[in-house]
Amino acid sequence: MFVDIVGRLCVVVGGGKVAERKARSLMASGAHVTVISPRRTQGIESDAVKGRLTLVKRGYKKGDAIGAFLVIAATDSEETNQAIAKDARRGRAMVNVVDDPVLCDFIAPSVVERGPLTLAISSSGACPALVKKLRKDMEKIIGKEYAIFTDMLAKVRDDLLKNRVGRAKKERIIKALINSPAVEWIKAGQVNRLERYVDALVNKDSSASSSLRKRK
Repeated sequence: MFVDIVGRLCVVVGGGKVAERKARSLMASGAHVTVISPRRTQGIESDAVKGRLTLVKRGYKKGDAIGAFLVIAATDSEETNQAIAKDARRGRAMVNVVDDPVLCDFIAPSVVERGPLTLAISSSGACPALVKKLRKDMEKIIGKEYAIFTDMLAKVRDDLLKNRVGRAKKERIIKALINSPAVEWIKAGQVNRLERYVDALVNKDSSASSSLRKRK
C-alpha cells in the first residue's frame, strides 16, 4: 500500500516474527509504532529499548486500536484478530489481519526497493508463495543501477522544470532517457557516455548536464 504514514500512529498486535517484520516496515516509513503483546521477539525488545517503538507488554484490550491510523493484527488467535479488526474499524482505522484477506481493509504487497523506486507485488491474497518467488526474481532483474537511474531522472526533470523547458520538450527528453540504454551504461560504469547523451538531448543544456556530473 502506498500511503503517507510519517508521524502517524500505527499499532501492531502480536510479538512474533511476522509482527516484527511489519513493525519494522512501518518504522522505516516514518510511522510512530506501538506493539502490543505479552510475548515478543528479541528484535522487538531491542527496538523498544532503543526507543524506536513503544512496547505494551500485555495482551490486546478493547480500545487499544482507538486513535490509530493503521492497525495490524498478527496474533495466533483467530478470535483475537477478529476482535482487533472490529475495534479498529470502530475507531476508523485501516486494518490488516495477517493471513486473513477477508478481514483486511488493505493487503500489504511484497516490495522490491531500489532507492526511490519501489515495485509492489501482490496476488490479492491468492498465493503468497508465488509473490515471494516473483519478488526474488525481480530482485535479480532490478539491480542497484535502477536506483541511480531513478535519481538521475529526477535531477534532470527538476533541472528542466527550473529552466522552464516546455512540456512537450521535457516529456520528449525524459521519454528518450527512459527508452535509452542508460541503465546498461550505468551498470557498465559508462557515466561519461550517459552525460554526452543527455547533453545531446537538451541541446547542451548546462544545468541538466551539471546535475549528472555531480553523480560522477
